[in-house]
Amino acid sequence: MTISKISATASTNSYLKKLLKEKKLPDSFVVFAEEQTAGRGQMATSWQSQRSKSLTFSVFKELKNFEIENRFFLSKVVSLAVSDTLLHFQIPEISIKWPNDILSADKKLCGILIENIIQKQQIKNCVIGVGINVNENFFDDLPNATSMKLQTGTAFDRDEVLNCFLEKLNQNWKLMETEQFSEIDRIYLNRLYRLNKISVFENKAQEKFVGNIKGVSVEGKLLVEIDNNEVLPFDLKEIKFLPQL
Repeated sequence: MTISKISATASTNSYLKKLLKEKKLPDSFVVFAEEQTAGRGQMATSWQSQRSKSLTFSVFKELKNFEIENRFFLSKVVSLAVSDTLLHFQIPEISIKWPNDILSADKKLCGILIENIIQKQQIKNCVIGVGINVNENFFDDLPNATSMKLQTGTAFDRDEVLNCFLEKLNQNWKLMETEQFSEIDRIYLNRLYRLNKISVFENKAQEKFVGNIKGVSVEGKLLVEIDNNEVLPFDLKEIKFLPQL
């Protein structure tokens, strides 16, 4: 495993993808930036980070014979690796908010962005971008954000957090490579935010409704039971969480 540390970049995912165009990289190659000035999240959102306090990095992973219909398992194993890491450092009340935000006591602690390279209905490799709030003491205009330090009162060594994550990623990756999908699902659902709890949502027509989260489909859609006991699948663009009751 090779870790390349850089002072600053707009986005570690973009930086790593540019490197991939220039030369062949080994599996599990990591880019770790002291500062990320234009981090990206899901659906073109931005990810804010603070120099020398946040942990912002990207990992290159190769895959073999990985069918595109199983792509959400990539999100699951990365989410499990991050949550395993945070549990290792005894961060309280860890959960995975669909599709792959990591929360501590209902506050966002980590964001994940996975970008796949696809050929002939198979994912050949992927770039996994992770941003973890480690030692931040405050956040401007982000009332729902938190950090490992804010949740515990303890400062953490970012290198130790990164190394722990890479170890946990390797462990969860082996579950996926050996097709232990049911075990991945079991752990993921056990950590899924508000599973089997009534939650408030808004659909793409900006209509509010309540529903009961029942799980996630193979395609990665959130399964929500609505008031007539019908379970409906929702894509990321079709639904969003609202402040809960």
